[in-house]
Amino acid sequence: MKTLAKFFQNDCLLQATHKCITLVLIIGVSVNISHAQPIANFTWNGTCFGDTTMFNDSSIGGITYFWDFGDGGTSTLQNPMYIYATAGSYSVALIVSDSVGQDTAFNLINIDANPTVAAAGPDQNLCNVTTSTLAGNTPIAGTGTWSVVAGIATITTPSSPTSGVTGLMIGTSATLRWTISNGICPASIDDVIVSIDQVTATTTSTDASCDGNCDGSATAAATGGTPSYTYLWDDTLAQATATAT
Repeated sequence: MKTLAKFFQNDCLLQATHKCITLVLIIGVSVNISHAQPIANFTWNGTCFGDTTMFNDSSIGGITYFWDFGDGGTSTLQNPMYIYATAGSYSVALIVSDSVGQDTAFNLINIDANPTVAAAGPDQNLCNVTTSTLAGNTPIAGTGTWSVVAGIATITTPSSPTSGVTGLMIGTSATLRWTISNGICPASIDDVIVSIDQVTATTTSTDASCDGNCDGSATAAATGGTPSYTYLWDDTLAQATATAT
């Protein structure tokens, strides 16, 4: 035991000739590590009909995942992608599970329909007026709004497809836009050009050869605007030619 005595000289000081017994006490410690059950949560993006909706798990904890997309479709992926067959509102559920338990998160998501294709109506060519009436189409999906893109004009009822327009300037044109939008889907737009032509007319006349005769005439010459021109004389015959007799 000399070797022991030398090695444990602090414990066996001055006892090199005696036996030293070293006792080693091993204490076992049991540690119980536990955690709470998972907390389910998720986010999503892409909610226009025809787009791929991406679901993103943001749960705390969880090992397995079960998605119910609200239309009969399901997935066990953590972050699935899904395409809905029709627009509408869907209650989506995510069930997150682990060895401790499970939790469920619900969210109502809206899949927006694509807006009705906008139609602003045919271009308008008007003469010597400052007002007009628009002829946009009525949306089936979404809402429509008129706006002035170019020129000078005042739209009286921007949300009406057949809104009136005032403040147009003779001799100019205005471009008006009919925009139909719905949710996050791309809007549909169409433009109409309203042109206000300035038409002037000068007249020349030939007097009757003699009092009581009806052989006189009057001729109108129009300028401006876009030919051809139409005429209407204020006489009993309501003549509609350039020259009235």
